Amino acid sequence: MIFANLICRVIWFYIIFIGLWLILRLIFFDSLWWLALINTGALYLFSPLIIFLPFSILCRRWKLFSALCFPLGVFIAFWGAMHIPNFPKATSNDNLTINVMSFNILFKNDNYDELVKMVNNNSPDIIGLQEVFPTKASKIKKLFLSDYPYQTFNPFKNYYTHNVALLSRFPIIDTTILPYKEMERGLRATLDIGGGKQIQVIVAHLVPNYPSHEFLKLAKKWYSRRLAEASYLQKIVKNRNFPIVMMCDCNFTDTSEAYSRINSVMDDSFYQAGWGFGHSFKGFVFPLGRIDYIWNTRELRAIDAYVAEDAGSDHLPIMAKLSFSR
Repeated sequence: MIFANLICRVIWFYIIFIGLWLILRLIFFDSLWWLALINTGALYLFSPLIIFLPFSILCRRWKLFSALCFPLGVFIAFWGAMHIPNFPKATSNDNLTINVMSFNILFKNDNYDELVKMVNNNSPDIIGLQEVFPTKASKIKKLFLSDYPYQTFNPFKNYYTHNVALLSRFPIIDTTILPYKEMERGLRATLDIGGGKQIQVIVAHLVPNYPSHEFLKLAKKWYSRRLAEASYLQKIVKNRNFPIVMMCDCNFTDTSEAYSRINSVMDDSFYQAGWGFGHSFKGFVFPLGRIDYIWNTRELRAIDAYVAEDAGSDHLPIMAKLSFSR
């Protein structure tokens, strides 16, 4: 009985903590770096429900169970829609569709056979790559030249930096390297996709949280920089002349302020048409975060979206099938 009462007190504290987190998030969002860090891992704030809900039922603590419906409701509000079976949406035969892939290949990844196999298995029309290392760029160009004859690579600042690249089956009309001051690693290109239609694509890699013994000192800088990059991309989308698709290793989760900025002007294809959590960043045992995205403006709609198979990186590739909205 004493142990059960102790657990009940822990659960009440947990419920209060979730309420406090929501209030602070509403007021400050990511302006406080430590709150931004909590927001980044917010999904895991709800993992205790796996234990707390059955406990409250088994012990017949109905008031406690009713109170736990609050954090459960918050969890459902954030991620419930992603766990409703989502069958690929039908399109008419004359409706143009494009298959898009985004993949952080990992700068030190030499597993080219797996990379080629994965791309062939998923057959994207457009591929946005992140972490392309200078010494690997020429190899990637040759490997995919026959299937993806239209390619553009963001210039490398020096030998030790990696950057982004675009591989396309559609002709690239023009390419703009996004300004380094606003966007450390990004490019924008206009594609002729046929049928008299053009789209713009953005390939971006937002600043990550690097492992560092000075993490607490640098975290504020990283979150501030990433939010500025998201705001810059938001501005580009608002001023668009064509539909835009963005392939992004965004290094934020869907409970962050940076996500909210981009989501205000674009649709998250996986949220719209995927199923499950969509984790693309691999942990030591299993994928533990969704930080890679394919975004589309609302002239397009996601018909299907999924996380593809491993290809030797610390990220998993993501796919989306997009169609022009009627």
